Amino acid sequence: MSDNVTIDTIGPVDHTTRSSVDVEDIYYRESMVDLVSVFGNEVRRRLRETALLLFTPDAIVSRQVTAGLRLVEQAGFTPVAAALVRLTRHVHRDVWRRELFEMSLDRVAAGERLLGFTDSIAVLLVERGRGSALAASERLTTLKGRGEPRYRAQGTLRASLDSPNSLFRLIHTADRPGELVRELGILFPPEERLRLLRDVRRCRPLPGARLEELAGRARSPVGEHRLDTAEPLRRAAALVEVAVRATPADRVRRAFQRQLAALSAGRPVSSRRLCDTALAAGLPLDPWDVVALSALAVCVQEAAGLAAADGRAG
Repeated sequence: MSDNVTIDTIGPVDHTTRSSVDVEDIYYRESMVDLVSVFGNEVRRRLRETALLLFTPDAIVSRQVTAGLRLVEQAGFTPVAAALVRLTRHVHRDVWRRELFEMSLDRVAAGERLLGFTDSIAVLLVERGRGSALAASERLTTLKGRGEPRYRAQGTLRASLDSPNSLFRLIHTADRPGELVRELGILFPPEERLRLLRDVRRCRPLPGARLEELAGRARSPVGEHRLDTAEPLRRAAALVEVAVRATPADRVRRAFQRQLAALSAGRPVSSRRLCDTALAAGLPLDPWDVVALSALAVCVQEAAGLAAADGRAG
């Protein structure tokens, strides 16, 4: 393989400087070294043809990986490499570093609780022969759809799948080639990153059975769950009602009961306080129900804020 291209000569890989990543970023630099070692002089072309798609735990537990991959394949993308990845607290903050600036601490905490629930699946996809002005990562990001359901265009991935609210978004994509480089550096240690890049170089379509196997491994420790939030709210309310009757002097359980009643009435409750109280109450709550309640609390909070803003504007 030619060694004419090096980390020092490749420069920025995005076709625009708008929101481009910092080429001095350590994740970018480490990842680009591996990309150059695998692709050599073809690194720019390969980056334009490659996209990264993450199926997050909500997609895993609701069994939507196969349906999601079918949609991206119909759109002209071919999955060629995949691996399980754990989205830890630090990975969450590094991958979504820009978005977190605009989020409330409650939303950040709810997202962290969801992303850490079980492993996610990272899939590398290749798009060839379209002659589009957009890089593959940019086109996949357009296809992904907006995070907020009411803003989603028909035919986008999130609109076509069961993504019922702005917390359960199911998927993440690297927005452009530079972000793809950086996120590969965040998500994978060098050995695994090199293995995945060699799979991209070979460009052999990944069997659907392989992706189903990965999804099954991620789902096995936590089980299958629906993305509905009404049922977890009902179950939690029933549990705490029995507990309060048994221990009427327990202030923590009574506080949790009041928080659930507020949520049922559509009144805002701090997601972080709700989860803290839920855990302190010592009830046999399903861990996924805590995730769902956390998501519901954020959605109610944000709907109340949006309603207030709309009222002022009117």
